[in-house]
Amino acid sequence: MKMKFKRFLSRVMAVATLASVIVLPVAVSASEIEPEPPSFEQQYPELKDVQDSLDSDEIVTANDIELSYGEEFEVEVDLSGIEWIDESKMKILFHEAKNEDGADFDTHTPDTYKDVYAVEPVSRHSSYIISRNITVKKPETEQQSENSSEIVVDDNGDTGDSKDVRQICEEILICIFCSFYFYDMKLHEIKMSLISVKKLIKMRYVFTRINISVHIRLIFH
Repeated sequence: MKMKFKRFLSRVMAVATLASVIVLPVAVSASEIEPEPPSFEQQYPELKDVQDSLDSDEIVTANDIELSYGEEFEVEVDLSGIEWIDESKMKILFHEAKNEDGADFDTHTPDTYKDVYAVEPVSRHSSYIISRNITVKKPETEQQSENSSEIVVDDNGDTGDSKDVRQICEEILICIFCSFYFYDMKLHEIKMSLISVKKLIKMRYVFTRINISVHIRLIFH
């Protein structure tokens, strides 16, 4: 009887020992797990959610900006487009600048990037997020090629630009024709005036000869 009891007790102790070996690492690992830090969005709410708790000089506004292709721009520190910043009242902390695909800001990659900052008032009032869109424009040569490809072609295969040139040429030809026409009319008027003068001179010459003849006849009579 005693032998059976000892065997039972040894088995219980073996099971307890095995259980402690299994449970102890789980308990230790559970105690070592630390809570995940809050995300940026959780840490910094939107301005509209905390605006009522802020002083007027603790509120900044962010406006969208455009940059030329390849333009030098330090997105972490350049606050162009962000207004009403009072460094004695707040700190501006850069968070990220990415496009819709999650790619980082790059002035050599034309796209629109969302630039996000955190604003922390010195007064320890609620912090908040601001953001602006930064649009990097395409290179000028690429933009010009796109604009040229957008020229409309009519049924006759003429582009809009060729129509404009043709219209301008027609207007120039009309102006030249009108100029020659009026110039020719002017020449005709001058010609007629010269003929009239010539006739007058000739008539005066005839009358002068007649007068001389009359005087001679009177003298000899």
